[in-house]
Amino acid sequence: MTVYRGIKITNSWVATSSGPGGGTPSRASSLKGCKKATLEEVLEYQNSNVVLRIQRELGVEVSKAQEFFTDLKRFLWLVANSSVECLVPSPVVDEAWHSFVLFTQEYTDFCDRYFGRFIHHSPVHQGEARMTAEDLQPTIDAVQAAFGGIPSTNWHYVPVKELLAA
Repeated sequence: MTVYRGIKITNSWVATSSGPGGGTPSRASSLKGCKKATLEEVLEYQNSNVVLRIQRELGVEVSKAQEFFTDLKRFLWLVANSSVECLVPSPVVDEAWHSFVLFTQEYTDFCDRYFGRFIHHSPVHQGEARMTAEDLQPTIDAVQAAFGGIPSTNWHYVPVKELLAA
């Protein structure tokens, strides 16, 4: 078992610990009600600049960076299509998001084209309440409902370094 930001992680996705979280995971929010692209349409979007940035930032092969970018697109699609008000990306999906957001025009165009609006990246600040497994449960439930399970290990709430070492 691993503890990530105060959350007990087991071989499953996230343990149902109600202990305090630590660190600063990000949250996503968006307006609801706009016409949105299908998941398949969103996954067709390619951006080699973002993939190369993810590769450089995380020190992974291009194929792994592409996988992270694909999971980020899944997450953003979920944000745009879920009734859950605040979804929390896994650490590696969050890192991929940081890379995409830096390409401001491309990220804005992507959001407008596929979701009809901008999806904001809102980090949790140190002074705010810490995330707990209970806080993550709505995201876990939404992911499992939308994708029929967890799409890949990139969705596990474990530190990026630990995931990359596996």
